[in-house]
Amino acid sequence: MARSACGQSEPTATRAIGLSVFGEASVIHPDYGSATNDGFVFGGDVTHPFHRFDLSLEPRFGDTQGTAVNQKYFLGDLRVSHAFGPQERFHPFAVGGVGYGVIQYNGPFGFRDNSLVSSFLGGLDYDLTRSFSLQGEFQFQHWKTGSETSAIKHYGFNLGVVYRLPFWTLKTPRP
Repeated sequence: MARSACGQSEPTATRAIGLSVFGEASVIHPDYGSATNDGFVFGGDVTHPFHRFDLSLEPRFGDTQGTAVNQKYFLGDLRVSHAFGPQERFHPFAVGGVGYGVIQYNGPFGFRDNSLVSSFLGGLDYDLTRSFSLQGEFQFQHWKTGSETSAIKHYGFNLGVVYRLPFWTLKTPRP
């Protein structure tokens, strides 16, 4: 009697659930005041492959200082990216999220305000090595301040480095 053949017990191609951290320099152009704000952004990603895309949950913290306003925010974002190009080194992405921010108006009658912050970003990661990437982003944020009609909108650019932690991977089948 012939023995039945068994297929592979594991898929040949797998992609890993990943964990990464990033830090960026930030230049923001708020619509309050005429000067730009300079600062930093840092955060992390927990990424899971989903068909041809990678989905990430991304907390991020930003702090920018300027002559007219200072802003600090914490956001919870959802990020979608896709790798392409030679050796899949290019990763364009889109990010949307919401969070909490504090804005400090500078000047003789400076005051603070808490805000609901919504954020939309688009950008590109370029892999330098397996663990390091350059990251560039264009961001738009909407700050809903205290009164019913007041809001501050700003846009800016972030440039930084991403580090993917190599020791934390769980294998999942590639669709």
